[in-house]
Amino acid sequence: MSPATLSRVMTQAGLSKRNDIDPRQPVARYKYAEPGGLIHLNIKHLGRSERVGHRITGDRTG
Repeated sequence: MSPATLSRVMTQAGLSKRNDIDPRQPVARYKYAEPGGLIHLNIKHLGRSERVGHRITGDRTG
């Protein structure tokens, strides 16, 4: 259905916005009584180095 048609039908029904038909759900927020109740950790997965690189050894042949 085109937006113009939908707008016309909603105006005839006495509704001005889509929220009048389908209101949004409230956002779930976490609240804690004490500071530090929710701890966020950033974890970075690093690749494992099997041997010393060419910048140290000077050997690019592998």
